[in-house]
Amino acid sequence: MSALKTEAEVLRRCLDLGVVERRDVIAWADARIAQDDAPDVSITDVALAVGRSAADLAGLLRNVPGTPDRAAYLRGIFARMRILLADNPTALRLVAHALYLMVLDGECPSAEAEGAMYSFDDAVELARSGTFGDLTKIQTEVLSFLGDLSTDVVPG
Repeated sequence: MSALKTEAEVLRRCLDLGVVERRDVIAWADARIAQDDAPDVSITDVALAVGRSAADLAGLLRNVPGTPDRAAYLRGIFARMRILLADNPTALRLVAHALYLMVLDGECPSAEAEGAMYSFDDAVELARSGTFGDLTKIQTEVLSFLGDLSTDVVPG
């Protein structure tokens, strides 16, 4: 398993989900270049992609060599979501929908987690419409859920 590929895949998926921005990906590549004695050319390509689209950046991240560690990949995504939501409570709808999209793509760490990941999106929409639920309470639940499934160390 490659830690570099895992970091790249976490950022690629988070970029696809809207959890990170292009500038976050480029900053990661810049930091990797500064950290590594001989950075892989794929990382340099990412660092130089300042004017490129998110889709282009995702493609460049796919080109990072190696095999990702699936468990670390999922933990990294959950950690990124947790940081985003903790820093920006208005991101609740985005994070809840991103969790739903992960379920649709089969990116769940367990059957128990799948149920929660699936339901947060509906809970947010019901609360937003005034039908049922409280957004503050849902945010607390999502943050707790993400905390349970993530690590303190975030790739990138």
